[in-house]
Amino acid sequence: MECIGCAACVDACDEIMLKLDRPKGLVRYDSMNGLAGQKTRFVRPRTIVYTMLMLVGAGALMFSLTRVHDVNVAVARMRGSTFYVDEIGVRNQFEISLTTKRNVETAFTLGIEGGPEGLRLGGMSEPIKVPRQGESKHAVILTIPRENYEGSVTVQLVARSEPGGTVIRKDMRLIGPAPYALDGSFDEKP
Repeated sequence: MECIGCAACVDACDEIMLKLDRPKGLVRYDSMNGLAGQKTRFVRPRTIVYTMLMLVGAGALMFSLTRVHDVNVAVARMRGSTFYVDEIGVRNQFEISLTTKRNVETAFTLGIEGGPEGLRLGGMSEPIKVPRQGESKHAVILTIPRENYEGSVTVQLVARSEPGGTVIRKDMRLIGPAPYALDGSFDEKP
């Protein structure tokens, strides 16, 4: 009952049997065929299934390790109103969190792909430097001119890091009022 399966008894029994000039293997791990003195099979359905499962696990591990980056970019909408409308156009505000796990300072260059014509990225005129193994948060304002606004749209934030040249893409949903609500005139309050 107290056996923990350490197999120390197998080694001890084999040593004693050698001292007594008797055959080893009195206590052993074996199959029923082996105990009966018949030939044992090493390739069985169980070993094939276990080998396949091990290969699938190794493949999943390798896939996940290739997806690990030493830099990361996170995008979150800023608190407050989800969008702003002014005489220039429709604005959305986001907070960009840039993280590096490198042991050197990393410079991030941000850009936007997709979206309507005239879409501008404000607050990111030059590369952002993040200290080694550090994090930096910055506010970003995306503005769509009133004449080009046609409703909500998804654009991609593209972050390039140097050194390393890693490129990370994050989707950003730009939202605003219904397009017919913007008739080209801006009503100012007195």
